[in-house]
Amino acid sequence: MTELNTPKNKLEKHAINVHKFGGSSLANAQCILRAVDIIRQNCQLNDIIVVSANGKTTDCLFTLLVLAQSKDFTKALVDLEHQQTDLINELLNEKNAKQLTHSLSADIKQLSQWLSSNLIQHRNDILAYGELWSARYYPLCLMKKFALVVLLMPEIFSLLIMNKSARSITP
Repeated sequence: MTELNTPKNKLEKHAINVHKFGGSSLANAQCILRAVDIIRQNCQLNDIIVVSANGKTTDCLFTLLVLAQSKDFTKALVDLEHQQTDLINELLNEKNAKQLTHSLSADIKQLSQWLSSNLIQHRNDILAYGELWSARYYPLCLMKKFALVVLLMPEIFSLLIMNKSARSITP
């Protein structure tokens, strides 16, 4: 009996798991590290990790939109920057923390400009920052804890935001 040599289908589907972490599972450094450990225990090659804005970040961004209507958002914006900076410094090594806090400072300046201008035009961009920040630091947490190479994820996320909103959000 002759065995047929059929070429293997290179487009064959493989199971890919999506691991989604909502805001409460990323509420603080301890929660984020617990989520990182869940990934270590359960994630496989080519799985997808989706992170929401941590904790109450989206609520803070909504509050900024309300406060911006009366031009009284400065203190809330400074508080949000401090909250994010503290989280970054608690989670990351000095080099990565410095890089991310520099990006965060640029984001805060951009937020301030948008909050001072046409809120309707920039509403979605303002609200997207929470997810952007999480997408920046979460891969770095994975790298720090497990020496995984996942740094491409924040840039992919940033590109998705840029394509969706047709505005430039720096990664």
